Amino acid sequence: MSSLDSLIFDDRKINMRFVLIVLAVLICAKLKAQDIIVRITGDTLHVKVDSQNDTFVYYISSDSKRGEQEVISRREIAQILYNYESQTTKLKRKSNLKKRDYQTLAFYAQFSGYYLPNPDIPDDAFKEYYEELQFGTGYKAGANYFLTKQLGIGITYTIAKFSNSVPVIHPPTSAQGRLSDNLKISYYGANVAFRFDLGYSETNFMLSVGLGLNHYRNDGEIIYGYRTKAQNIGFHATAAFNLSLGGGLFIPVTLGCIGSQVGNISLEVDANMPNEFKESLEVSFSEGNSLSVIRFFAGIGLAFAF
Repeated sequence: MSSLDSLIFDDRKINMRFVLIVLAVLICAKLKAQDIIVRITGDTLHVKVDSQNDTFVYYISSDSKRGEQEVISRREIAQILYNYESQTTKLKRKSNLKKRDYQTLAFYAQFSGYYLPNPDIPDDAFKEYYEELQFGTGYKAGANYFLTKQLGIGITYTIAKFSNSVPVIHPPTSAQGRLSDNLKISYYGANVAFRFDLGYSETNFMLSVGLGLNHYRNDGEIIYGYRTKAQNIGFHATAAFNLSLGGGLFIPVTLGCIGSQVGNISLEVDANMPNEFKESLEVSFSEGNSLSVIRFFAGIGLAFAF
């Protein structure tokens, strides 16, 4: 190839690159631009034209409902200025919603009733005490991000409290006080969520399963005060019926299970606790012992999705 041919070839390559750059800029500008519809009355609509025919023009505006088009008759239009100005953030979000046609992010919070089964309840004077201790209340909150219309990932946090207290007397020493338990079990987890539409409304049914960390604590008293703590990896499984109120608001009605076994229980006792009480507690919570914190719950709350 001669030097002249080489120069011509290089010049063509430069021109081709320039053309490609210009085309890319024009395409990006078109994608980011919005249109103006000038009505015969003189006012203007700042929109993104989605489609049109001989009778109507369909468009998305910043005031359009989620994923829906608006329409205007051609008889009302004096002129359409295509790609006339940069899209506003709000209109861009509306246009993306129209293309996406499903809600990607959901937040929820709810009040829950909890049941903590205890298979080791003694059949003695304290049976009723421990049966009542199985029932508690708490809260649940979290968020889910949906990768598709049906599949999402999320995080969740729950806290459950169980408490009871009765007066007691220790016959051998005649010591008097209270038997009390104040359990607090919290859980931090991550999950996979599966969402199923129900009919034509936004009401849906959701299943989620995941893993997390259980934190157990009991500020108890057997005449003398003590505290136990433990933690372990756990799981959760939840089924939720999300009743739509419109506008992305929902009332979630939820059933689920959270928990695991927690071991390596740490024990702290009051300084004035007699050795007899202390040794009895140490045997109960010796290394290797474990507690079940598997709990079932039902809850209702409020959720917001967009």
